[in-house]
Amino acid sequence: MTEQERPRSVEAQHVEPGQHLWNPYGGRLGHFVVASEARPSPDGHVEFEIADGRTGRFRPDFHLYINWPAMDAQAEREPGQ
Repeated sequence: MTEQERPRSVEAQHVEPGQHLWNPYGGRLGHFVVASEARPSPDGHVEFEIADGRTGRFRPDFHLYINWPAMDAQAEREPGQ
């Protein structure tokens, strides 16, 4: 996938484990790595686990920005994944 073909963001309902994401409203905690699939919560939001132990909770259509440099660096450290 070329740089131009890469999506800039992902909806919260479609996050996948291992993705490095950025919530621009999250301040210093806005950068995180997804640790679980998104799951619906009773009030209509989606939740997923974050690698540092927190729980992400967003509207299903909220866009989180993909941190491609961090994902590329991880892929180089863990070839074949």
